[in-house]
Amino acid sequence: MNNPKLSIWPQIVGDFVAGNIPRDVSGDWDHAFISAYQMGCELLESVGRAVETHRGATPIERKHACPQHPRWDDACVVAIKLATQIGQIRFRPNVNTSSGAGCDPGFISTRAVPTPVMIADGPGTAPADATPEVVDLLKSLGLISAGRWTTAAETILWRAWPDEWGSTGFLEEHRFLASVEHAVATMPEFVHGEILRLMTVSEEAVAMAARRSGRAPSAIRETLQRVQENDLDWLFFRCWRLGEGWLPDPRQGRLLEVFHDDLAQAVRSAVVTNLRDI
Repeated sequence: MNNPKLSIWPQIVGDFVAGNIPRDVSGDWDHAFISAYQMGCELLESVGRAVETHRGATPIERKHACPQHPRWDDACVVAIKLATQIGQIRFRPNVNTSSGAGCDPGFISTRAVPTPVMIADGPGTAPADATPEVVDLLKSLGLISAGRWTTAAETILWRAWPDEWGSTGFLEEHRFLASVEHAVATMPEFVHGEILRLMTVSEEAVAMAARRSGRAPSAIRETLQRVQENDLDWLFFRCWRLGEGWLPDPRQGRLLEVFHDDLAQAVRSAVVTNLRDI
């Protein structure tokens, strides 16, 4: 992926993440099972700064040279999610973008960003306020240029859709619709099989779980549906990216497991609906 970013962006994003995840008394990073911190710990391992643990990540004394850096787009999403988590960026709710985003009047953030710097709107994006540290980080990643969001930032923010913008506003955008069509048309056999398996809750599984737990079948079915929808989301988190579609090897080291990826979840929902209609 070619973007106007600094060649040392992995080091810069690693420094930002390392400095903004809480540490425990031993000096390890402690994600406390908060999503942004969990993804940050994975990123720290991917840039050779740490080894992931169940509770976070343990620093490595010498930074390891990684044969492959994390994906640029994944690292951008993690950086934005972490900056949002710690209150160093706030997106403005008065959105009027080419992607059709609209403000949710029920969600207007009152968080104050310390020493805010305004990021002006760009293609399909709205202004935001961020700390100088975050502005420098986003510049290094190629997401800000001349004080405004770059073209590259638009689809990154589809994946880290700000709460201030309300419901996802890109669902009728031609690039999104084309990506759904492409995902259906080029779906690998193993992905197709997994989606078909997870689309429907087996009555046999419901009956077995009801016998074991003594719960009502309707409650069991609802629980299994939620579990299987979550598994479907993870299939897309791990195996699909905008612009590339299905990844040739979802186990590749450069891929970060960015969960709560709004774009991947929207594509998953549209693909499943498409397959149900066939």
